[in-house]
Order: sequence, then C-alpha cells, then structure tokens
Amino acid sequence: MKLDDLVLAYEWVSADAGGDNEACVCPASGAIHYFEAGVPVDPDSPVLAALEETCVAVPGKWTLDLGKHLALRFVRMQLPQAEQDVRECFRHRGACSRFKRLLEREGKLRAWYAFEEAAVNEALLAWAETHGIPVEADGGPAA
Repeated sequence: MKLDDLVLAYEWVSADAGGDNEACVCPASGAIHYFEAGVPVDPDSPVLAALEETCVAVPGKWTLDLGKHLALRFVRMQLPQAEQDVRECFRHRGACSRFKRLLEREGKLRAWYAFEEAAVNEALLAWAETHGIPVEADGGPAA
C-alpha cells in the first residue's frame, strides 16, 4: 500500500468528528475499505462486520493526537510568543480556522502545513508498522 492511500483514509476518518466515517485496512492485501455510518461507500466492498476480524481500523487525527497538541508543539517551536493566543484559539468553536488565520498573519501557514504533513506521515507509518501493514513511503519500498 502507498502512504498516499493511507493518508487519504486517515483524512476520510478525520474529516468527520461525529465518527460516522470509518476506514479499515486489510494487512494481508493492503486493501482499504471506506464506510459511512457502517455502510460501505463502495457497493462492492464487504460490509464492516465481515471485515472486523481481518482488518484494522484506520485512526483519525484525534486517535493519533494530531490536533491541538500538534498545533501547540508547532507554535512552541515557530512562534513561542503566540502560544497563549493559540491556547485561546482552542478554547472555542472554530479553533482550526482561527489558528490558521493567526498563522497566516504571522507568515507561518506554509510552514504549518509542512510540519503537519510530516507529523501525519510519521504517525501513520508508525501505526502501520505496529499493525504489520507494509507501506511504501515516498515511492520507495514498503516500510
């Protein structure tokens, strides 16, 4: 399986804070199956219940702790003077958009996206290794 495919599954799961979006990977085949409210997105995909013993649920941003804590780690490294402002952003609804507006004002939005991408890739590769799922990173051999 390619890292890009795993990232897409992660983004699918992370896009739904309500938990209706799910994805699972079959370690033996590397196939990724997508579900919305337990129903396969692809009508040819097996139902989630049939895959539960053979597949591993793809984690989302919250499971991998790649939300607020990652943002604060970035700010401590890149904008330590703004840490209190960022903490305040995360106390209210719409935190992500406020956080990104702050980064844009500070000229750090591109750096954030690169930092976030690297952190997601690293976390997903570690997750895959833990579950015995070979992943091709950057077009190279499976990790």
